[in-house]
Amino acid sequence: MSKSYNDPDDDDAVNALIFGLADDQAIMTFIYEHWIWDENEKVRVPLMLDKRVAIARHTWTGDGTSLTTTVPATLVPQMLAAKKMILKLDGADGDFDLTGFPEAYESLRRCDAALIAPAPAPTMPSEARIKTYDLGALMEAAIKECDVATTGKQRTAFDTKIQVLRKEMGPIEPEIAKAVAGRAEPRCSGEKDKAKFQLGL
Repeated sequence: MSKSYNDPDDDDAVNALIFGLADDQAIMTFIYEHWIWDENEKVRVPLMLDKRVAIARHTWTGDGTSLTTTVPATLVPQMLAAKKMILKLDGADGDFDLTGFPEAYESLRRCDAALIAPAPAPTMPSEARIKTYDLGALMEAAIKECDVATTGKQRTAFDTKIQVLRKEMGPIEPEIAKAVAGRAEPRCSGEKDKAKFQLGL
């Protein structure tokens, strides 16, 4: 989440705070229009919330107009109760107005919860539907690999049925396909079985 504003008490200088959560840590980037930090410059300063010292000495990493750090997420309740965050820099303090932080933080938590919500378990087809699809997959392979006479009407009707069943199989479909592909020889029906195959279509 982020917030930016122009400070009327500082010639409308731009201030911004970018805040994110990562496990038990909070990542913060504080941006101030008039800062000029070297890339990866380390700044070790006290962090205050209102008039209270939250962290006596804490390291921030500079880059141009920004300072970035990681703090324990246990600091968040103190930030929620504060009106201002202050970095006690040499020469001039850097302060940020935390108005609206509690509402934004609550929205961030809701978004995180939605992202990590477990996906519902797939609905498994019944044993009867699995057996029907297994047989259908074997017949489908036979149509492709064997010298089996079928009409266009038969193939169209069969393809419609097998596609419906395939969608129902979900996560177990690859297992069935692997079993069909690895079935033992001979894979094609003998002359006596072709009539039964036709009836199966």
